[in-house]
Amino acid sequence: ILHQLYTFAINNNFADTDMSSKIVIKQNTNNKRRALYDWEKDGIMTFLKEPYTSKRILKYQTMVAILFFTGIRMGEMLSLNLQRDISLENNTIAINHTITIDQNCKVIEKQGTKKQGLENRRVIPIPPLLKQILEEYVKQFKITDYLFLTCHSRFISTHESANMWMSIRKQISKYIPENPVLEFTPHYLRHNYATELIYANIPLKTVQYLMGHKNIQMTMNIYADVRKDDESINEMVRSVWD
Repeated sequence: ILHQLYTFAINNNFADTDMSSKIVIKQNTNNKRRALYDWEKDGIMTFLKEPYTSKRILKYQTMVAILFFTGIRMGEMLSLNLQRDISLENNTIAINHTITIDQNCKVIEKQGTKKQGLENRRVIPIPPLLKQILEEYVKQFKITDYLFLTCHSRFISTHESANMWMSIRKQISKYIPENPVLEFTPHYLRHNYATELIYANIPLKTVQYLMGHKNIQMTMNIYADVRKDDESINEMVRSVWD
């Protein structure tokens, strides 16, 4: 993003040099992506099942439900188009587009390619609760094309979605005992989706397809974390020698 900002500044004579290449970002090794804790999942499910009190809450519920039940990326969700991508009749969501930022710092939609990390077009099943929420959202917001646009009919930016996610976490927190400060990001919901698939013994190649991973190694990394934390692993290993 810094590189894109400098490019924009140079092109408009606001700067002479791109300093972004000299910036070193220290990695936070303690911020490992993980699946959701059970109490976090309980809070999300309670939030999704609660009758909405405003259209804003319904929008939040719809966003969370899509991320939670499909494991798609935030950019992919923000580019969803009712006519092109969603079939409530067949209970599927087709993913082949995403929201990104171009070299002029403009929010645009991009069709997915292998080079961009979206392995062709993938189709993800819609479970009953997600379908129920989507139908209500489409009805109340009178959606005919894109699901999520700003009030000015443009795509939601990264900054706007980050602020929105902070509000969403506060809403979910109300349905968790002691009203904790939640720290999970949308990618935690994606990681959780993959974890749930693996625990359900879905074949790894199928998990790779549903997640849109460009190689099986990315899926295997999640699998390794899941199996490492599996409480039944000792019993499974012992059974090999019985």
